[in-house]
Amino acid sequence: MNECAIFVRHIRAIYVRRQQETTNGESLTQQVDQQTWACQKQFERLGIDLPRNTLASHMIKVGELINPLIEQLTQHMLGYDLIGMDETPV
Repeated sequence: MNECAIFVRHIRAIYVRRQQETTNGESLTQQVDQQTWACQKQFERLGIDLPRNTLASHMIKVGELINPLIEQLTQHMLGYDLIGMDETPV
């Protein structure tokens, strides 16, 4: 017997404003604050004094610079009929 299975999954888009909560319940500001704090502590262990506001500024600049690449990759992926991903937590 030849069986054929068709899987259809409905994906609901969630749009989040930057000032509101992100998907894990923290605000974007809280996430940036935690990331800069962790980076600052790593640099301190290496004997490097790097203020958190400098780290945050660099994060913002990198985000702005990488945005065109993200847009190109998004458009490239949306050109396919099917997009699959592995949601297994690491």
